[in-house]
Amino acid sequence: MSSGDEALPFPDFAHITILRPSRGSTNETKIVINLLNSTNGIDVSKDVMLEFGDEVQISERDHVLGDKKVGLTDDQSKTLNDFLKGRVRLVVHGQTVEIPVHHWYDSKISNLLWGPEARNVLLSSSDLWRVKVIRRDAKTGKTREWVVDCSSPNAAPDLWLRPGDVVEVPEKP
Repeated sequence: MSSGDEALPFPDFAHITILRPSRGSTNETKIVINLLNSTNGIDVSKDVMLEFGDEVQISERDHVLGDKKVGLTDDQSKTLNDFLKGRVRLVVHGQTVEIPVHHWYDSKISNLLWGPEARNVLLSSSDLWRVKVIRRDAKTGKTREWVVDCSSPNAAPDLWLRPGDVVEVPEKP
């Protein structure tokens, strides 16, 4: 995003709300986050890991009707961009390659595996039907794994990669 972004012309980053459904119930938990620091910059230490089913609400802050659309300030945009940059490790036939990802955009697993960096290391013997994604939660230390079919760019799941993820592509049986 950049200054004047149309999608969020007057975002209220002091009152971001996450509605988290409770398992086995119709209830939900409401989590309110103030993402701003004392200078109205983005405080990335307040990052919250989203869970499946979470709904994120960013309200419009109160403003004068004649105000120009602001969106993110340049500093806020830079902070978010820097925070969301990272690398994913791609492991193919015992070879590890680090590929840059930007969590803000284009970090779906299909974009990674069908992109030029991965295509230069994937082999004809690579089994894209059984791709393993390993993610370690930095806060809890717990590891999660998924095995996904990425054999076609159109059929690959909408799994968003995060910096630090490991993508292992096995050999065909």
